[in-house]
Amino acid sequence: MKTALKVIILFLIVFSWRMPVFYNTTVLSVFISTCYYLSTRKALPYVQFNNRYIFTIFLATLAISFVFLLVIVLHESYDYLIHQKRIYLQMFMMFATVYAFPIFIEGKEKHAFEEMAKIIGITFAVQGAIHLTGFIHKPFGEMIINMCGHHEEYLKADMANIKKYRYMACSGSIFFELPGAYGAASIILFRLLLIKGQRYIYGYGPMIVIFFIIAGICLTGRTGFIGFFMGLAGYLFFVPKNFPGWNKNLKRWGIFVAVCGIIYGGFLSPKQREDFTEDLLPFAFEAYYNWRDHGKFKTGSSDVTMEVHYYPLRSETWLHGHGRSSDTTPGYYHTDAGYMDHLIFGGIFFLLALSLYQILYFIEPLSIANSRGTSESKRDFYFFMILMLHFFTIEYKGSALGIQHYTECLSLAAGLSYIIRHKYRLANELQGNS
Repeated sequence: MKTALKVIILFLIVFSWRMPVFYNTTVLSVFISTCYYLSTRKALPYVQFNNRYIFTIFLATLAISFVFLLVIVLHESYDYLIHQKRIYLQMFMMFATVYAFPIFIEGKEKHAFEEMAKIIGITFAVQGAIHLTGFIHKPFGEMIINMCGHHEEYLKADMANIKKYRYMACSGSIFFELPGAYGAASIILFRLLLIKGQRYIYGYGPMIVIFFIIAGICLTGRTGFIGFFMGLAGYLFFVPKNFPGWNKNLKRWGIFVAVCGIIYGGFLSPKQREDFTEDLLPFAFEAYYNWRDHGKFKTGSSDVTMEVHYYPLRSETWLHGHGRSSDTTPGYYHTDAGYMDHLIFGGIFFLLALSLYQILYFIEPLSIANSRGTSESKRDFYFFMILMLHFFTIEYKGSALGIQHYTECLSLAAGLSYIIRHKYRLANELQGNS
């Protein structure tokens, strides 16, 4: 029951969508957390807000908000104050994450990172399961679309050449931000699967989670595979040959794949199977299909990114930007690429400010991991590096540095849980030496 509550609260925070009465699901999560605290603890928590890591990131977020405002004021582009609203929404989602944090790690403080990673993995698996159900059973998918407020965009999807099933995610943001968050969740999950001495790595639980995360990535966008394969590469690099349950897990994977094949062949209708083979798989694995049919391992979106979304910028753009997006800047045309969009908006110093802000999420976890000098901490160090590099990698395709709400919350939760675990281990070590 506690795991279910943790997953529900994190789901409401991370996938924040509009709703009546509470404005959005993040507000609802704060309400649920408050009710839980008052009913079980008779008081509201505040200790986690005194954490130096949290204070630093919140202060830096305010600073980035001021930088956005400064660029807008200097260029007198007040129509772009919406950027401020995005930062404020991000701050509230981060606040909700920290506010609910004692619930996330309750009873697991000594293993806070493992517990947080598990909750993140399950939360994204639930999202993938909901999305997959909507894809298979269209009435359920249309109910999700209406609930999350995407009905108008869904009706225009054919004209915009967008796959309609992408709107069936139970999420407020469905393009780029959601697949980017799937990638970050995958990296965190793969780190969890390398930690010995925990029951979670045994059995079918991780397989089910990975299956639904892959399903979610296929349905939302291929960007999610960037983080997934970065995490998988780290896992394969560090996993020892004598890892507990290695042979058993291989057998379980075989059984699991066989069961999925039976369900696919025996329980889905011919139309549902056709949706998979003719629509979903060619979209999700476009690179493979192009390699098979044309001998070139590429996707249409990757070609467009290089050929269309990157182009020469004027010197004044590099220096101070224009305080507006590429669409409305004279002499430029629309670009999705994050590096380009941020340069056009604020110039090179603005991009550097966003980069430094993003790195700030990882400085303390990386420092702790580097200081311990164990094989486990070495893995921690490289996986936090992978998570950080993930932001800079997907920035190539879309705006990610500093403003991807979902992924920022996941990074904050992962970093804070790692620091909390470290403090408990230090306290135990000091007690053991006394």
